[in-house]
Amino acid sequence: MNVFDVHSQQFRNFTIVDASGRRNAKWAYDILEDEADNLWIASYMGGIFVVNRNTLLETKGPIIASKNFSKANGLLEDFANQIVDNGRGKMLALFYNKGISSIDRGTGKISELKDKEKSFHPSAYSLLKNIVNLK
Repeated sequence: MNVFDVHSQQFRNFTIVDASGRRNAKWAYDILEDEADNLWIASYMGGIFVVNRNTLLETKGPIIASKNFSKANGLLEDFANQIVDNGRGKMLALFYNKGISSIDRGTGKISELKDKEKSFHPSAYSLLKNIVNLK
C-alpha cells in the first residue's frame, strides 16, 4: 500500500501483514476508515486487514495488522471487493458473484448476509446498496 506524503511530495510504501507474516495487503481493492481511525483494507487473497491509521503512519518497516479476517475464520472468500460500514457496528464486505459477509466490529464474529428467501443474492452489489440505504 502506498500513501502520498504532502510534505515530502513523495509516496511512502507500507507492507501490511498478518501475525504469521504469510498474508499481506500488497494488492488492495478497497480501504475504509472507521470512526476509531482504523483502516479496513480489502485485499486480494489476503482477506481483510485492520490497522490503526496512526500506527501505520508512525511505523517503519512491516506493519502487523491488529486483525486479519479470512476465509479460514468465516469470510466467504479471501478477496473482498468492497467494504462498507453499515452504521450499526458491522462492516459489510462484498464478494462479487459470492455474496456479502458481515463482520461485527465488537466481537469479530462473521456471518453471511442473504436475501429474504435466505439464499445467495445474484446481485450482491444491489443487495449491499439496499442494506446501506436502510441506515
